[in-house]
Amino acid sequence: MMNTTRCTTLVAFFVSIGLLLVGCSPATDIPEVQGTEPGQAHSPEELQQALEEFAEGRSGARILSDHQLRDSIPAAEAWLSELEVNPEECGLSLTSSLGQQLEHASMAALQLGDSFITLASYPDAGQLAASFEAEEQRSERCARYTVLRDGQHVAFHLAAQGLQTEARKSAAHVLTSSDGSAASQQVMVKAANGNVMITINQPLDKESRSEQFASLSEQVNDLLEVLG
Repeated sequence: MMNTTRCTTLVAFFVSIGLLLVGCSPATDIPEVQGTEPGQAHSPEELQQALEEFAEGRSGARILSDHQLRDSIPAAEAWLSELEVNPEECGLSLTSSLGQQLEHASMAALQLGDSFITLASYPDAGQLAASFEAEEQRSERCARYTVLRDGQHVAFHLAAQGLQTEARKSAAHVLTSSDGSAASQQVMVKAANGNVMITINQPLDKESRSEQFASLSEQVNDLLEVLG
């Protein structure tokens, strides 16, 4: 199976908060935004503080700062460069480095058991909202795709799920991956509110699926509250 270690988790994070803003591929058209919507941007310290408050009382919590995440960018770029995706439009078009794409963003992340929670803040809330919509359209076109890495083929199926949160925009998907001998399922949640993007990634709990999604919705709302 494809490795689901911290490296791939960080790659998923950078894809969701960085490549989201450039549409991920030439085939994704980002809607034109008239003017800008500055909103309230958050500093790296504010994002980290919000995650620390959210994680208070939870055992095993590990915070990754903006600096630590940026130090991981070269490894994420190297990992992404080794992937071959079919259909090609479902792959990643790195027209500029992740570091350049995230130059004006603030970031922080929280590892909590099998759950990986991230916060990212951008200077333009309008562009973030438009990019969110464009990426959702792309997800519909790329519900099924395959990835080749190190001679290993892995098939992916992306299934949209219902999710209600207090964020202006939110979405949830279950990503099923299989190499023909074994399969795994991951829940991916993202929410955009003003200048902030929230992402949550964790394994699917098949036994308590409805409770898991209710908990994810609550987590997004709690994060919005601590962000203020």
